[in-house]
Amino acid sequence: MTLIDTIDLPLSAPVNLRDLGGIPVAGGSVREGFAIRADDLSIIDLETASSLVADGLTTII
Repeated sequence: MTLIDTIDLPLSAPVNLRDLGGIPVAGGSVREGFAIRADDLSIIDLETASSLVADGLTTII
């Protein structure tokens, strides 16, 4: 199960949330649940942000 499978995010923000697992990189591919992308996590509500952190989010780039 990946981070994406375990949380329910509102459709208003972030939108276009995707797990980058399986994308080819040098030497293999991105592990499922390792990297997600979204349009703008700065506008999510506190409950959603707390849920993301509780479910394992550690870094936003």
